[in-house]
Amino acid sequence: MYGDVDHDGDVDAVVEYEWDFSRSGGNGWGENIAVFRNNAGRFEWIADDEVGGKSSRLFKLIGIKNGLILGETLSDLKGTYACQEVGDNCVRRNVQLSLKGNKLIEK
Repeated sequence: MYGDVDHDGDVDAVVEYEWDFSRSGGNGWGENIAVFRNNAGRFEWIADDEVGGKSSRLFKLIGIKNGLILGETLSDLKGTYACQEVGDNCVRRNVQLSLKGNKLIEK
């Protein structure tokens, strides 16, 4: 996804990706966001952070607006595990992430 996340007027790139532990013998998985700054037309990595996973929540990248990375999560009421659909103990929440230096901060 593309948009200005560092407020310099250039279009940056945000990538959502998943990883799993099955290759190392585990059964967990995680969801990350990587941010790449547009530097004179070349994308340079500046941040990467876990935003979801099996033991926390599902994360879906929605967009970039006014320097904020917008996402949606799906988890139990306490945010302690990911769920597959909204129900009695599972809620959908909107998330905003901002870039501070090389860190993603959830608002």
